[in-house]
Amino acid sequence: MGAPKLLVVDDEPHVVSAVRRSLRGESYQVFGATRACDGLALLAAHRVQVILSDQHMPQHAGGEFLAQVMTLYPDTVRIVLSGHSPARAIRRAIDCGAIHDFITKPWDNEPLRVRLREAFRHYRDVIAPRLAAGHWRCAVGEGPVTFLSDHPGAAGTPEGSR
Repeated sequence: MGAPKLLVVDDEPHVVSAVRRSLRGESYQVFGATRACDGLALLAAHRVQVILSDQHMPQHAGGEFLAQVMTLYPDTVRIVLSGHSPARAIRRAIDCGAIHDFITKPWDNEPLRVRLREAFRHYRDVIAPRLAAGHWRCAVGEGPVTFLSDHPGAAGTPEGSR
């Protein structure tokens, strides 16, 4: 499988670079995008396990981006990165599993590394075994989705297949 893959999506290139610097010494392969459409292209090209996305981007809100990712790549761990405190909608998204975590900007490097390690551990211990057992799809159209969600594109909806 190689190095665990992280996608960082933030409209500010210096934030993407800062996350990369924060993770020096970790074994992750870090992909960066400054637009949601570029993030989706990277997801289509690489098997990313964890996504760290800004909440407020000019052309595509991070929450919208992560909702789209949840539809297309439900087997990813999705984390919101924001300079604002979590809104009620973000808390609900975390509670229902649409978003795994919320990290505030600015961040301290060590807690960021710890939380990303936890996200990759969650992928390894929870998501990967379900994928191996055939309980989740790897990407849109690659087998059934057996988890339930009221999110468009979840199991049994037309948006959930290519």
